[in-house]
Amino acid sequence: MRQRGMFGIVAALVLTGLPGGVAMTTSAAATTVPASKAVATAPTGASGPLLFRRGKLTTRPASLPSTSVPARRLASAKVEQDIEDEYLNGTFVLRAAATSSTSSYLFVGFGRWSGGSCGVSAYNLTPTLDGSETAGFTISGKTITLHDSTDGLENTSFDCAVARLMPSPDAAPFDQLGGRLVDVRARPRLTMSKVRFLSRNVKTLKLVPGVWTKVELEVTNSGNWPASKVRVRGTGKAMKVRTANFGRINDPGSWRDKVEVRLGSHRRTKLKLVARSADGTAVSRVVKVRAVKAPAAPKPGSYRGKGGQVKFRVKGRKITNFGIRANVTCGSYPDLPTTRVQGFPMPNHAIPRNGIVDFRVRRDGMERSLQLKIVGGRVSAGDFRFNSGVCRAHTTFAARRAG
Repeated sequence: MRQRGMFGIVAALVLTGLPGGVAMTTSAAATTVPASKAVATAPTGASGPLLFRRGKLTTRPASLPSTSVPARRLASAKVEQDIEDEYLNGTFVLRAAATSSTSSYLFVGFGRWSGGSCGVSAYNLTPTLDGSETAGFTISGKTITLHDSTDGLENTSFDCAVARLMPSPDAAPFDQLGGRLVDVRARPRLTMSKVRFLSRNVKTLKLVPGVWTKVELEVTNSGNWPASKVRVRGTGKAMKVRTANFGRINDPGSWRDKVEVRLGSHRRTKLKLVARSADGTAVSRVVKVRAVKAPAAPKPGSYRGKGGQVKFRVKGRKITNFGIRANVTCGSYPDLPTTRVQGFPMPNHAIPRNGIVDFRVRRDGMERSLQLKIVGGRVSAGDFRFNSGVCRAHTTFAARRAG
C-alpha cells in the first residue's frame, strides 16, 4: 500500500456483486447494497473536455444501518473526481454531529465498476469527531468535507464510490452509501432573451396574417464551452418559422439576430422558439400570438425625420431614395475611439402589407440594416445600424410625410 496522510491506494478492496445488488468487502464480513435507483447520464453529444466525474451515493445495503445512533448514520453523500485540478472531493452529512461517545470512522473509497462490482483502488479515512479529522478532511457539525489531491492517480478513471461509517477501520460498518459516478464535460449553457418586436420586448406578438415578419432574439452562452452551429427554429399552430442560423457563440458570449415568422390564420395561438447547438444544448421561449388587421396603406410622397436626419420617398408600396445621417464610432481599446457624422444610403425596398420594412445589406465585410413601420403618412420604430468590424453606428428615428 502507498499512503499519503490517510489517503491510500489498495488492490484488494472490492464491491462484489450479485444479481440485483452489490456488496462491499473490506474484511471477511460482506454487506449487500441494492442496485441504485437513480443514475445521472451525461448530456447527449457532449463534446467539451472532461471536467469531473461526479455522483450522489444513494445505494444502501438492506442490512444497514446497524445502529440507531444518529451520529453513526449517513444522511447523504456525494463525491467527485476533479480532473483539471486533480482532487478527490466529497461532502458527507451525518444525521447528527459526532461526540466523543458517538464518533466513528468515515471511509471513502473510489474505484472502477466491472461485472456488477466496484473494485475500490483508492480510499480516504478519518475519525468523525470534530478536531480529530485527518489531512484532506474538514468537519463542521454533522457535515464532513473531503478535498484531497489525486497525486499519483491523475490517469485513474473512477466510476464508482462508497462511503461507510465504521467503529474502527477494519470493523463491520454502522452504515454505508454507494453509487456510480458519471462524466461531467464542459458544455454550453444557453439562455434566450424575451422576444423583441419593433425594438420592444413583447408578451403578445401582434401579426398580420400571411405576412412574413421578423422578431429579434438574443441567445447567450454562459457555459464553459463554445456553442457551435446554433440554430433557432419555431413551432406553433398556424405558425410558420424560417430557421435562423446564429452560428458559433463563444463562452461566454451572445448573439443577437432576427427570426422570420408568419401567422397563417386569424386566430390566437402561441409560438415556441427553440435555440439548439450542435451538441444538443437547447433553450426555448414561448410567446403569445394574436392576429391584427393590416394597417393603413402608406401615403406616397417625400418623408423627412427631425432635423433632416433621415429622408426618403414612398412610391406605391416601395421606399426609394433612402438616406440617413448617423454618428459613426471607429476604433476601440487600447486606441482612442474617434467619432464622425456620416451619411448612409439604403437600397429601394418594398413595403409589405403589415407596413414593416426590415432588411439588411452585406457587402465587402460591412453590414447595414434598416427597420421601420409606416402607417399612412407616419413612420415609427425607425432603427438603422452599421458595422464594418472597425466602425459602427446605431441610431433610431421617426419621420412623417413632408409633401
